[in-house]
Amino acid sequence: MKKDIRIATHAQTIQSLTLKMLSKERFAYVNFPRSALIAMGSTEMKKASKDFSDSISKSFSINDKNFMKGIPLAFVNSNDSDNELDYSKVDSNQVYYNSTTLENYFNNNEVAFTSFVDFYIRNTPYVVVTFHDRKVITRVLGSPVDTIYVPYNDYYDKLDSIIETLATYTGKVDTVILDCPLLSAALAGKIWNELNFSIIDFGKVISFARARFSNRISQNEKTD
Repeated sequence: MKKDIRIATHAQTIQSLTLKMLSKERFAYVNFPRSALIAMGSTEMKKASKDFSDSISKSFSINDKNFMKGIPLAFVNSNDSDNELDYSKVDSNQVYYNSTTLENYFNNNEVAFTSFVDFYIRNTPYVVVTFHDRKVITRVLGSPVDTIYVPYNDYYDKLDSIIETLATYTGKVDTVILDCPLLSAALAGKIWNELNFSIIDFGKVISFARARFSNRISQNEKTD
C-alpha cells in the first residue's frame, strides 16, 4: 500500500457516517474514485478540465472532522507505477474512508442497505444531483424534494450552474445526495464552502440499481 495510507473498513465507514447523521451537525461523505485521484495528479489538461480538476483538489483539501473523504481500497493497493502522481495530495497521517461502502452494502447486504435508507434517508428532505432519471432514484431512495439532472458526458463546466440551482433549495432540504461519480468529487467542495447542506455521495449505487432493474425486466420477459 503506497504511503501507508489508512482506509477504514466498510463497517467502520458506515458507523462513522451514521453517527454523523445522528449528531444533527452538517456532514459530508464524499467519494474520490480512481478517476478523481488521477485528475488531481494530471498536469496536461484543457482549461475546462483543469478548472474541474482544481475543484476536485479543493474538495480533497478540505480539513474538517465532519467531511469524510472516501478513496478506493483496491486502487490504493495497486502496484501500477503510473499511479504514483495520484498520491501527492493523500496525507498518510489521515484516516480515509472506503469510497465503495454504500455500493458494497447495496450489492452484498440488501437488508442492511435498505435499513440504512429507510432510517436515515427515505423520510428526510433531500435533493439529488444525478446522471439518472427520477424514477430509478425513487425506487431506491424514496421521493426526493427534487432531482437535478446532469448529462453524464457533459458536466465539466456545469459546477457553477448546479450550485446556483442548489442554492434555491436553501431552507427546503437538509441534504444533497450525489449520484454523479467524479462530478461529485468536484462539486462537493463547492457545496461545502458555498452552501449549508450536508452531503452524501452514493457513488455508483443508482447505476447498479438501474442495471438490476433492467435485468429483472429482461428475465421476466423471457419467462412470459
